[in-house]
Amino acid sequence: PGYEPVLSEFTELTLEVTPMQDSGAIIVSAVPPAYPGTLAQRGIEGFVDVQYDVTPAGTPDNIKVVQSTHRGFESAAVAATRKMRFRPRIVDGTPVADIGLSRRFRFEMEND
Repeated sequence: PGYEPVLSEFTELTLEVTPMQDSGAIIVSAVPPAYPGTLAQRGIEGFVDVQYDVTPAGTPDNIKVVQSTHRGFESAAVAATRKMRFRPRIVDGTPVADIGLSRRFRFEMEND
């Protein structure tokens, strides 16, 4: 009743380049996760913590859900992680994989 998903926080993700831990890989593009319709209709909020590696090509790999407040948010967070693109870590002039990065996706409602 009168709830809308808050996408502003996820929109900021496209501008945020600092991962939760120190790393050489930098986010160059990201899209907000889709707020699952049934959870949005019920006003359910939460988060998903995702762990992933970044390949030398700048794509995410080995994506795993580490923690979530509701299983219904997990597939949206994993799909958003798959769409992320990175400037890979560079060692001695060569792109290398970056292992064990983390990201928290928040799903929050806004009152009208």
